[in-house]
Amino acid sequence: MGNEKQSKIKTIKLNSKTKKKANKALKEGIVIVAYLAPWCGHCRDFKPTWNQLMKKYKKLTTTQPCSLMEIKDKNERFLMAKENQPSGFPTIRVFRKGEKMSDYEGARDMESMTNFINSKFGLVMTGGKKNRRKTRKRKRKRRKRTRKKLFFGLF
Repeated sequence: MGNEKQSKIKTIKLNSKTKKKANKALKEGIVIVAYLAPWCGHCRDFKPTWNQLMKKYKKLTTTQPCSLMEIKDKNERFLMAKENQPSGFPTIRVFRKGEKMSDYEGARDMESMTNFINSKFGLVMTGGKKNRRKTRKRKRKRRKRTRKKLFFGLF
């Protein structure tokens, strides 16, 4: 297990500038694609959750190439995949090495989506350690700033 190559989870917003990166990611590993449309009310409701997921997973590493991708309406033509056209919006689709595996049919909340993505990427989430050293440094800086203000305020 220790010899496995680690790779960061890529987060891609597909457009004409990112199409090469997106198609390379699609051919290499597992990609979860969210098809969104700006005119769709459900998509507008789901967009903040998807953005949180992309931000969360961008920091993680896996043992296989994995990507989260967002495709806005009319940009799906840039993605070279079979069965690329969504039948409705929002559609969340899983691809493995360019082939469609499945569509997500569950709830569109943070917890359900996190569980789904973890199962597809093979991730096991743990609590992790909180970095207290940085927090202590921030507190010290705040105290110093406050002291300076009080010191100058006494004159």
